[in-house]
Amino acid sequence: MGIVAKAQNCLVFQGAVEAIALKDPKERTKMLECICQSKQYAVEYKTKKEALLKAKEDTQFHFNKKKSASVERKQVSLEKVEAQKYQAMVDDLNLKRLELSLVELYHNEKGISAISDTHRGKKQFAAQKNSELVNAEQSVKAQKKEHGHLTREQQHMEKEIRGQEHILAQSSSQYIKAKVNTSHHTKKAAEIRDAVKKNGKMLAVKEQELAEGRQEIAELERTWKRYEKQTQEGVARGRDIDLDEAQLHQYKELKELAQTQGAVLCQQAEKLNWEVRADTEKAAFDQRRMKEIEVAIRNSRTHLEEFMSRAEKLEEYTQKCKDSLEDFRQREESLSAELEHVGQRSKEVNQELDQVMEELRNARLDSHESKWQQQRRELLEKLRRLCPETVFGRLSDLCSPVHKKYQLAVTKVFGRNMSAIVVASEKVARDCISFIKEERAEPETFLPIDYLVVNPLNERLRQIPGAKMVVDVVQVNAAAGAAQLGKVVQYVCGNALVCETMKDARNVAFDRQERVRTVTLDGTMFKTSGVISGGSSYLRTKARCWDEKDMIRLKERRHELISELRDLMRLKRKESDLKQILAQAQGAQTRLKYTKTDLESLQNKTIPKCQAEISRLESELSNLKCQIQMQQENLEAKNAEMKRIRQQMDQIDDMVFADFCAKIGVESIREYEQEHLKQQAELDNKRLEFESQRARLNAQLEYEEDQLAQERKKLCKMQDTISKEEQAIVISKEDEKKLLKAVEEGQNKLLEMKNQLLLKNSQVASVKAELNQKTQKLQEINKELTKLQREVMCAETALEQKRMARHNMLLACKIHDLPITLLSGSLNEISEVQLATDSASTSATMDIYEREALLVIDYSELKEELMSLHNEKDIETQMEKMKESISSLEEMLHRTTPPNLKALEKMREVKDKLQEVSD
Repeated sequence: MGIVAKAQNCLVFQGAVEAIALKDPKERTKMLECICQSKQYAVEYKTKKEALLKAKEDTQFHFNKKKSASVERKQVSLEKVEAQKYQAMVDDLNLKRLELSLVELYHNEKGISAISDTHRGKKQFAAQKNSELVNAEQSVKAQKKEHGHLTREQQHMEKEIRGQEHILAQSSSQYIKAKVNTSHHTKKAAEIRDAVKKNGKMLAVKEQELAEGRQEIAELERTWKRYEKQTQEGVARGRDIDLDEAQLHQYKELKELAQTQGAVLCQQAEKLNWEVRADTEKAAFDQRRMKEIEVAIRNSRTHLEEFMSRAEKLEEYTQKCKDSLEDFRQREESLSAELEHVGQRSKEVNQELDQVMEELRNARLDSHESKWQQQRRELLEKLRRLCPETVFGRLSDLCSPVHKKYQLAVTKVFGRNMSAIVVASEKVARDCISFIKEERAEPETFLPIDYLVVNPLNERLRQIPGAKMVVDVVQVNAAAGAAQLGKVVQYVCGNALVCETMKDARNVAFDRQERVRTVTLDGTMFKTSGVISGGSSYLRTKARCWDEKDMIRLKERRHELISELRDLMRLKRKESDLKQILAQAQGAQTRLKYTKTDLESLQNKTIPKCQAEISRLESELSNLKCQIQMQQENLEAKNAEMKRIRQQMDQIDDMVFADFCAKIGVESIREYEQEHLKQQAELDNKRLEFESQRARLNAQLEYEEDQLAQERKKLCKMQDTISKEEQAIVISKEDEKKLLKAVEEGQNKLLEMKNQLLLKNSQVASVKAELNQKTQKLQEINKELTKLQREVMCAETALEQKRMARHNMLLACKIHDLPITLLSGSLNEISEVQLATDSASTSATMDIYEREALLVIDYSELKEELMSLHNEKDIETQMEKMKESISSLEEMLHRTTPPNLKALEKMREVKDKLQEVSD
C-alpha cells in the first residue's frame, strides 16, 4: 500500500481513504494482515486444519460404509429372489418374441422371394414390351417419313394439276369464245340463207308473174288479130247501101258543108274525145296502179309481220341473254367476292405467318429442341399417360406472368420450383418418383397439392404503394382446377412483393417494422435475413421458359396458319371457274351485242322503213282513190258535154242531109253512117281498149321487171354476205378445231395427271391406313406397357413394403436383443433407422435393403408346423395367437414392479465392500 508504519509522519495520497472505505471485509482483513505481518503463518495453519478435517471425515466414512454394507446385503438378498422370478418371465417372453419374429421373418422371406420372382418376370415382360414399343416407334417414324414424302409428292401433283386446270380453263374459255363466234356466224348465215330462200321463192313467184304478164300480152296480141280478122269478115257479109256517083258526090259536098257548119262543134267534140280518152287511160292506169299498191301493201305488211316476229324472237333471245348475263354476273360477283376475300385473307395469313416465322427466327427456338428437353418432355408425357387425371404438368406451363416485364421477378421467386411437376396428391408423387427411378431418368421436383402447407396471405401488403404481390402478377392458364393451382402459386410465392425499382424494393424490404421478401423487375431479391441476391444473366436464361411457352403457342399458330393457307389455296382453285364464267359471260355478251345490233337494225331501220313504206303506199292509195273518183266525175261531165255537142252536130247533119236522106230512103244520115260506120267505131273502141290493156300490161311488166331486178340485186348481196359468213365460219371452225384439239389434249393430260393423283392418293391412303394401323398398334403396345409398368410398380411397392417390414423386424430384434442365429452376417450391420411403410425409396434405403439381403437366418429352431403354413389366413391366425400370448405376458410384466435385475452382481459387490471395510 506504500504505508510505512515506523514513520512518524506520513502522507496519504488523494483518494486512498476513499479506496479503503470501499473495500469489503475480506479485503480489509487481508490489508490488516499485511499491516500486522501475520500473513506468513497462514499457509501452515491451513495445512494442519485440512489434515484434521480429513481424519474426521475418514473415520465417519468408514463407519457409515460398514453400516450401509450390512443393510445393503440384506436388501440385495431379497432383490435376488424377485429378480430370478422376473427374469424367468422375461426369458419366456423373449423366447415367444423370438419365435414370433422368426415366423414373421420366415414368411416375409418367402413373400419377398415370390414377389421378386413375379416382379422379375413382369419386368422382363415389360422390357420386351418396351423393346417392342421402341421398334414400333421406329416403324411409325419411318412410316411417317414415307407418308410425308408421298404427301409432298401428292401436293406437288395437285399443284401441277392446278396449273393444268388453269391452262385448260384458259383453253376452254378461248374454245367457248371461238365456238360462240362460230355459232353466231352460223346462225347469221342460216338466217341469211332463210332470207335468201324466201327471196328466191318471192323471185320465182315474181318471175312467174312476169312470164304470165308477157304471156298475157302475147295472148292479147293474138286476140286482137283474131278480132280484126273477124271484124273484116263481118263487114264483108253485112248489108250495104249502094250510092251512085252523083249521090256520093252530093254526100261528100253535104258532109263538107255539115263539117263546115259544125267545125267548131267538131273541134270541141274532138278535143273532148281526146280528153276523155286521156282521162280514161289515166283512170285505167290509176286503177292498175291502185291494184299494184294494194299488192305492195299486202307484201309490205307480210314483211312487217315477219320483221315483227323476228324482232320479238330477238327480244326474247336478248332477254334470255340478259338473264344469262345477270346469272353470270351474280356468280362472278359471288366468286369474285369469295376470291377477293380469299386473296385478302391469304395476304393477311401470309403476313401473320411471316411475322410468326420472324418471331420464331428471332427467338432462335424454331430449331429442334435439345435432347435433355426432349427427354424431360417425354417423361412428363409418360407420367401424364400413367396418371392422366392427377398429373397436371409443370408449374411454368400451368401459369405465366400477366406481363412480360414481370418474367425475371416471377422466375426469381419461383426458383427451383420453376420446373416442378404439380400433382394431385402425395401418393401420386411417390408413384411418379418410383416410375422415374424405374426409367432411370433425371430427378424431378413434385408439388402435391394435398400435401402443401399454404400460409394465408397478408392482405395489408397489397396496400403498400409502389409494390405488388407476386401472387397478383401471376395468372393461371389452366381453366380446370384453377383454385387448386392457385393454391400451388400461393405456396410458391408466399407474401413476396415485386417493386419497380431497386430503391423501392430496398425500402419496402428493410425500412419497415416487419421485414418483407421483395424482388425487383430485374430479378434482384431482398430476403428478410438481409441477403441480397441477383443473377440477372442466369435469370434471363432461365426466364426463357416463358418465351418457350410463347414459342410453343407460335408454333401452334404457325401450324394453324399453314392449314388455313392450304384451305385458302384449295378455294383459290375456283379462279378457273371464274375464268370459265367470264368466258361464258363474254360469249353471252357477244351474242347479246350482235342480237342487239340486229334488233336495233330491225327496230330503227327495217321496221320503220317498212312501216314508212306501208304508210307511203297507203297515202298513195288514198290519193289514187281520190284521183280516180275525181277522174270519174270529170269523165261523166265530159261525156255529158260530148253528148250535148253530139246532139247539136246531129241537128246540123239532119238539117243539111234532110233532102238527101229523103232521096236515099233513110230517116237520117246517121242511119247510113251508123250502118257503115258502126263497125268502124267498134273497131276503134276495141283498138283503144286493146291499146289501153297493152299499155297497162307493159307498165305492170316494167314495174315487175324493176322489182325483180332489185330483188336479184338484193339476193346477190345476200349471197355475197353468205359467202363471207361461210368463210368466217370456216376460219372460226379451224380455230375451234385447233382450240378443241388443245382442250382435248389438256383434258387428256389432266385426266392422266388425275389418274396419277388417284394412284398417288391410293398410295397415300394405303400408307396412311398402314400408319394408322401401326399407330394404333403402338398405342396398344404403349397401353400394355403402361399396364405392365403399373403392375411392376405395384410389385415394387409390395416388395419394398416387404423389405421395409423385414428391416423393421430385424431392427426390432436388434433393439430387443433377440438371440437370432445368423448363418451369414450380423445384426450389427442393420441400420438403426426406423423406416415407415409408406416412405419413398432412396439410395440409402436401397443400400440398407441390399446389406440386409445378405443376412442368412437360421430357422432350424423354428417348429415344423409353423414353417409348413402356406395359407395367408392360417399364417395370420397363428401370428395373432402368438401375439395374444406375448401381449398377456407383457401385461403381466407391466403389472409387476420391475425388480433390480442386477441383484447378483450387486450381491458380490456388497460382499467385497463389506470385506474391504472389515479389513
